[in-house]
Amino acid sequence: MQEVYGCQTGRGSHTDARAQGEYAELSTDPHGGSSSLADIGEARRMDLDQKRRVDFDESLARARQSVVSTRDLHRDGMTGRGIAAAVRSGSLTRLRTGWFVPASGWEAVKPDARHLAAVVAAQRVAPSRIVFSHRSAATLHQLPVWSRWLADEPGSEDERWLSETRVVHTTMASGARRVPEPSRVRHRESLSADDIVRVDGFECTSLERTLFDIARSEPFPIALACADEALRREVRCGRLVDRERWTAWRERILGRARAYAGRPGARAVRAFALLADPRVDSPLESVSRLRFLQAGIEVELQHEVIGADGRRYYLDFWLKHQNLFGECDGRFKYSDVELRHGRSAGDVFFAEKLRQDAVSGAIMMRGVRWAARHVVTGARFAAHLRSLGVEVPGRASHAFGADVASFLDMLP
Repeated sequence: MQEVYGCQTGRGSHTDARAQGEYAELSTDPHGGSSSLADIGEARRMDLDQKRRVDFDESLARARQSVVSTRDLHRDGMTGRGIAAAVRSGSLTRLRTGWFVPASGWEAVKPDARHLAAVVAAQRVAPSRIVFSHRSAATLHQLPVWSRWLADEPGSEDERWLSETRVVHTTMASGARRVPEPSRVRHRESLSADDIVRVDGFECTSLERTLFDIARSEPFPIALACADEALRREVRCGRLVDRERWTAWRERILGRARAYAGRPGARAVRAFALLADPRVDSPLESVSRLRFLQAGIEVELQHEVIGADGRRYYLDFWLKHQNLFGECDGRFKYSDVELRHGRSAGDVFFAEKLRQDAVSGAIMMRGVRWAARHVVTGARFAAHLRSLGVEVPGRASHAFGADVASFLDMLP
């Protein structure tokens, strides 16, 4: 399987794409819109893509090294009682029956790295072929199904969510016997040969099949964030978008939705096929855009402006009919050392203020801001916008048709 990262879209480099004339500026898309007051330029975005791949490789290597079986522990001199005592004391974490990982490594890593350990254990214990799907396939494809931007408010639900990192998802033939297993969800559906790929030694559902499954099984904001990320890798190169590939991608997903019509999740598949946008730069932006659509506010992404300082900026969201622009900030933008690129949290905050002043002074447009906690539901986001003086219609946008608007109105 060909992996796509950064600017590698399968058709050559950014320069090659320009020469072939296959790409259009980010502001010219199939729907006619544009995303982000880019505080990290496109080069930094590509650096983050590369870092994500490095992090994934390191997490997978760590999982393969740290996951051990009861037999491995016996070989190292631990008795059954010793293993049980280690689990009770918290020095060992049980991933599934007979498989463990040192608790020190488990507690220190991110949810996606935890899930990789569970995937490794499941593969090792499987007596026959196993095809990972849904969340597990999304993790292997490095989609933001465990996105930290979506967990901005720790709480009891997040603890439950984190506990689910131990549960792997697989898909098997419709007629296969389903054996109950607390650490594994077995989905029974037919998969075509094209639906199965191999990623880093694991068989899993293809990227498009995984998105199709995620749309039917996960909360829609997570499904849309995954679709935006997958589409960005597929059709976007730097600040250019391949419109033909975008249209082709959308038609393939819509084809899956039509074939699945009338069954649970079909509307969600159709909705994310129409709503997915490669110009979105983060899961938080994906969910923010979704909430704008639910509120009935039309926004343009990647709207380019020249600031009062003469520099070029890209607005996260331009509220075209209200003379406003908006920016979304997850707390990790200020707390994560790597995202700060060597700057202090205060330096990042001050730079944000200077950028907002530069934009506001040049285009005489007021800016509004929000964080991940404000986009947990459409109602909360709408209330936050109203508190900032933004006009909120309160009914979903019909920009993507009445059926999608009806679907959006049903979301929390």
